Amino acid sequence: MAGSADDPFSVPEDFMRAVAIVRTLWCNDDVPERSLAWAMVVEAVNRLATLNGPVSTSRLLARLGEAVGETSTPSSLTLQ
Repeated sequence: MAGSADDPFSVPEDFMRAVAIVRTLWCNDDVPERSLAWAMVVEAVNRLATLNGPVSTSRLLARLGEAVGETSTPSSLTLQ
């Protein structure tokens, strides 16, 4: 699904390519999944802070934390 100026809800093509790259990394057996996940989180936060500023990024992360906290996931399905 390619992005379009006419459809603000469509997913941009470059985003889909980036997601494909990330998903490919998950298949790399040389790096433990937990290490890969932490590296991705750190890099994502760093990029967001660079692009949007630390205040906007901290607000985004706070909202994300609230959303995750509100999600009820059975403990057998958590990663920890």
